[in-house]
Amino acid sequence: MLFSLGLLISLLNCSRRPPTAITELEPEPTPTLMPGYGAVSGTLTLPVSADAEGKAFHIFLFNEFNGFNNADAVFTGIYSSAAEGSFYLPVSTGHYYMAVYIETGENSSSYAPSAGDLVGLYGVTWPEQPQSQNITVEDGEITITDVTLVEAFDNIVGGADLTLYEPAPGKELRIVLDHGSDPENPSIAGFKSITLEEGQSSLPYSLFTLFPGSYYLYGWVDTDNNSLVNSGDMLGYCSICPSCVGGNTHIPRSYQDIYIYNVDQVNIMSIYFYLNKIP
Repeated sequence: MLFSLGLLISLLNCSRRPPTAITELEPEPTPTLMPGYGAVSGTLTLPVSADAEGKAFHIFLFNEFNGFNNADAVFTGIYSSAAEGSFYLPVSTGHYYMAVYIETGENSSSYAPSAGDLVGLYGVTWPEQPQSQNITVEDGEITITDVTLVEAFDNIVGGADLTLYEPAPGKELRIVLDHGSDPENPSIAGFKSITLEEGQSSLPYSLFTLFPGSYYLYGWVDTDNNSLVNSGDMLGYCSICPSCVGGNTHIPRSYQDIYIYNVDQVNIMSIYFYLNKIP
């Protein structure tokens, strides 16, 4: 009996597997926020048929919208369906709007959203617009700001008259919807880049804007690619006719004269802008 019991214990010890180490996955630590700062964090909900895998996405916080390049805080990432486009963006305490877009269009740009991109505003589904800042960031706190996205379409169409400009085939025509009038220091609300071709006398254009409002709209060909508006460049502002200004269509008015009332429909800019060589 003692032999049988000892044999049983021996067999049990031989068949026992070595202990398996259990490693607990530690959650990623939340970054420490500076005094006077909070953060927004969330995920992006896409249309069912949308494919944004591996595309760049951009998160913008504004106290007041004055161009995408003038946002109070910006986050840029690469969309992953596994992570649902998750983001974490520290920002100083205050009240904000949030705008989002993913570069899924054929003419996507890092300057501003374009037709075919996926766009969204926190708290509403675009083209609906928030009535006021709807995000409050408090000191040391993280605010959850999930956003639903829809596909953007060109809601501004018009034309560029090229009869006054000197041919520059292969050069880039930048069409800009701008809160200001200075192409060197823009406050971009809409952007389209078009490569010019030989023999063009007119050129249709279309672009997208996320927000209604008052703007300048102009076309600029930076002929020497120095990012400066200087002699030899081509520049023209919408709603300025050559006969009214002695051909100086490159000189803007003192006020914004383009108003976009509705972003959910096409706004036809019936007056062309005229590209003119800067003397």
